[in-house]
Amino acid sequence: MTTTTDSSFLAGDSERTLAIIKPEAYEDAEAIENTLKKNAFTILAKRTVKLTPEHAADFYSCHYGKQHFPHLVAHMSSGPIVALVLAAPDGVERLKELMGPAR
Repeated sequence: MTTTTDSSFLAGDSERTLAIIKPEAYEDAEAIENTLKKNAFTILAKRTVKLTPEHAADFYSCHYGKQHFPHLVAHMSSGPIVALVLAAPDGVERLKELMGPAR
């Protein structure tokens, strides 16, 4: 598990949001982080972790009872993830635009 933070950043009018690099994209995490930085996001904190099924179920509990819940839990606990706390002006909407449509 790795944790880094950038406490020198003053958020000001920036929004903070959470981005999770999923297990299938873990190998591309550095390129993803570089893309975020090139798009004026500041990475305030970064943590690499391997979720247990219990932790994944807890995190995604709002999906409990839905058909995709078991697959979601299995998928998110199948390998390491990278959790990023990001900041940027209008950061939530800009991250959605950068990521593209949800599947």
